[in-house]
Amino acid sequence: MGSSKHHAVAYAVVHGVQMKEKPIGVDPLAYSVAEFCKAHSISRATFYNLKKLNQAPAIMRAGRRVLISVEAARAWREQRTQAWLSENQ
Repeated sequence: MGSSKHHAVAYAVVHGVQMKEKPIGVDPLAYSVAEFCKAHSISRATFYNLKKLNQAPAIMRAGRRVLISVEAARAWREQRTQAWLSENQ
């Protein structure tokens, strides 16, 4: 991955700039709510229901944008897996 592409994505995330297209071959540093929902095959309504139940991933704000870091998404998947395992033993 070229460092200039990485820096462009990082700048966009930090400064709340929306990029029209994501650079090819660049893994996201953070998801928008819509991107998170698409990546995890859940609806936005489900995301916000989970948020009400304090079961959604940690969010961060960049200006007016609501973002979920890839680390928070990973931690959320691990927490949900552990919760399912403990409920289904």
